[in-house]
Amino acid sequence: DAEVQNSPYSQVLSKLVLETKPTYDAEAESLQSDGLLKGNENGLDLLKPLTRIEATAILVRAMGYEDSQTSAASYFADIKSDNWGAKYANIAKDKGIAAGVGDDMFAPDETITASQFATLILRNMGEDPDWQTAIDTFAERGLITAEQAEKMDLFTRGDMAKIIFEAKQKNMF
Repeated sequence: DAEVQNSPYSQVLSKLVLETKPTYDAEAESLQSDGLLKGNENGLDLLKPLTRIEATAILVRAMGYEDSQTSAASYFADIKSDNWGAKYANIAKDKGIAAGVGDDMFAPDETITASQFATLILRNMGEDPDWQTAIDTFAERGLITAEQAEKMDLFTRGDMAKIIFEAKQKNMF
């Protein structure tokens, strides 16, 4: 609700969350040097939340699928075929990593949660996790701590960098 978002309380709370949220700079810089993470006008912008299409594109690149053949036409009604992300969403669907949100929709501009992101990685490993609790699987397996998982309620580019870095270290892709 716009009134709550614009309230001074909300703005102070948002600032406090961002001040205490880890950015995982070293992990992000490592991914950047590998060519997996690209910056924007704000550098790596590690406190920026990720959209579903941004996260999918980064994972497709990280998993080495970027050059995979796929349909030129988008599989999803809410992603036009000439959209930069159509290729990545199609590849993710081809590989069984992402199926969208139902009814031929992908919801490319919605923010992705930590559990949804973890689900994509686990699916790539041939698992069928519960998308609502998949981040807990990462904590159970020692990729991240339970405390780190809790701080990923607002899932950011920094959180994504941490998860991809740790997954690569554990040869998950």
